[in-house]
Amino acid sequence: MIRPVLHEIKNNNGVITSEVKKRLESLNLEILNVKNIPTIKHYDNVCTLSMPRYRIRVFQKGKHYYISVRTPYIYLLLKDNNSDIRSSKFLLISLFIITIVLFISYIYIIRKLYPLKLLQDKIKKLGEGEFDMDCKIDGKDEISNLSNEFDKSIKNLQKLKNSRNIFLRNIMHELKTPITKGRFLTKLPPSEQNREKMERVFLRLEALINEFASIEELISSQKDFEKKPYYVFDIIDNALDLLLFEEDGFVEVENLCEDKKIEVNFKLFSIAVKNLIDNAVKYSIDKKAVVKITEDRILFINRGEKLKFPLEKYFEPFFKEESQASQSFGLGLYIVHNILQIHNLKLHYIHENGLNKFYIEI
Repeated sequence: MIRPVLHEIKNNNGVITSEVKKRLESLNLEILNVKNIPTIKHYDNVCTLSMPRYRIRVFQKGKHYYISVRTPYIYLLLKDNNSDIRSSKFLLISLFIITIVLFISYIYIIRKLYPLKLLQDKIKKLGEGEFDMDCKIDGKDEISNLSNEFDKSIKNLQKLKNSRNIFLRNIMHELKTPITKGRFLTKLPPSEQNREKMERVFLRLEALINEFASIEELISSQKDFEKKPYYVFDIIDNALDLLLFEEDGFVEVENLCEDKKIEVNFKLFSIAVKNLIDNAVKYSIDKKAVVKITEDRILFINRGEKLKFPLEKYFEPFFKEESQASQSFGLGLYIVHNILQIHNLKLHYIHENGLNKFYIEI
């Protein structure tokens, strides 16, 4: 840009003609009085370009740039009037870019923090006693991990709450019969027979309390339960000990496979078997039930009407048919289902020839 002008000045023996001035003005370069040259030392040195026959130095003062040109034939000081325009454009472009970056950053931060705001609202609802909510978030960042862990905690709290409700209602239901019998026995004349019956009532109450503890542990805990091989007949015998039948209740056990063993948690599986026997007797038309042990099944058979709903419906807590309202609290098969689940077993049902047959494949 400067070299053609310098050549033209050289060709005119160092004289700055009007043509040279016009050329410089077209470049927005203003020629300053040479007397001002000594003041260059007060400017900020930007850069220096030295060549064999001339030296160019660029200085800055305020918003303007100044160009010092030294050649063997001339010493020239120019003011660049483009500098403030370029600076303004650069400043505007910079501000625009910064604004765009800040706006994008704001949107990004708001988007990232939005799940945190939702999580805050759900924590507030949890504090108000509401457990029915979903806090899962797809993602691998810290907020997603926090929300997913919080969701797991809510599910565990909900499960714990449900187990407590079931536990309390089961207590009310199961304790009602032995307490009623105990009150009745206290009104009878003292005798050895009545004393034995009273003792049996207390043993039944103790067994129920142990059973309630096992049920509560089963529903509210996530731990693995200890399992060992046991004879099926021993499990059924223990389940019968847990029962407290009415005087007309009767259970027949047919052991068609005497050496059959299964790997289970003895206490919990006995509770499941006990509930199945109890249901079989309670809902039979003759208060009788048959427990049959085969090579691959444990069957619980009674004579009665076919279930009105699919078996899975009875796995829901507190579900019962209208005809069962006075006999059941709707927890028996729910408890059975949960216990069989942790053993990776399943309850099946068929009705044929007037017989209800519940069975566990082993």
